[in-house]
Amino acid sequence: MVERIKIKLELTKVDMASEIISWVLIISIWILTITNYLNFPDIIATHYNDAVNADELVEKWIIFTLPLVMTVLFVGMSILNKFPHIYNYPINITKENAFTQYTNATRLIRYLKLIVVVVFGLIVLKAI
Repeated sequence: MVERIKIKLELTKVDMASEIISWVLIISIWILTITNYLNFPDIIATHYNDAVNADELVEKWIIFTLPLVMTVLFVGMSILNKFPHIYNYPINITKENAFTQYTNATRLIRYLKLIVVVVFGLIVLKAI
């Protein structure tokens, strides 16, 4: 494996806003889940059939798996985003294009993190 150039990237205002929105959503989803947990019945539905009838019932603590998986994915992608030089790129990385390629790649991961949080948040909201 070829050793790639390592560059410290600074966050733009858009990148910072994306990170802040993601963190606010994560905290909000956890608060929403925790505050509603006591109001849940002991058994909750986790799957519905075509006729919108519950066909899978589980204990209520399972509701914490959604925010937990979301948080693990978010943290994993955040750690990965600190090492853009290890990503797989469709072109060779040179001194001339490294900054642009790393910026685009980290921004993509940052937006993907936001999308993951929004999707999991909608699933949690629907489950509640």
